[in-house]
Amino acid sequence: MSLIDRMIAYASTGDWANCQAYLAAHPPGDAPEEQSSHATWSVRAEIGLHRLDDALHRLDATAGRFQCRCGLSYLHSEIYWLKGEQSAAIEALRSAPWSEEMDSFPGLAKETMFLYCYFLAKAGREAPPKLVQAIPEDYRAILFDGRRVNKADLLAAIAQNQTTRRPSRLR
Repeated sequence: MSLIDRMIAYASTGDWANCQAYLAAHPPGDAPEEQSSHATWSVRAEIGLHRLDDALHRLDATAGRFQCRCGLSYLHSEIYWLKGEQSAAIEALRSAPWSEEMDSFPGLAKETMFLYCYFLAKAGREAPPKLVQAIPEDYRAILFDGRRVNKADLLAAIAQNQTTRRPSRLR
């Protein structure tokens, strides 16, 4: 069974303790893909175990192993969001290299771009129009709390800001 298949099996059952134990017993090889995958799942296990400070520390310690910088920004944002630090979560997404990684990692590039715009709009701040325009009309995302949103939700939050100039309820 491949690492990704094993990790998905652990994640789907919420068995983060065994996920973490498996990763500890099976260090990654030298290939960049293995290093990146192992680092990602190690952080995911800490998040799953609700050890957010440990997750943040592990993420910072293994940042050099991540091939996808948008993925690194996404994980930083998720950890900050779960810690209740929404401003830090938005800031983590702001630094994501969307255009540089759009060809090599389009899924995470679009996800971080969408979440950045959505969280800005929900916080009553202006989402950069060029970024909003770059998001496909049929784009959908899953927020860190599991809620599903789409571009129509983003546009509604932006429209609400333009009429009220007050932040929406940011959750």
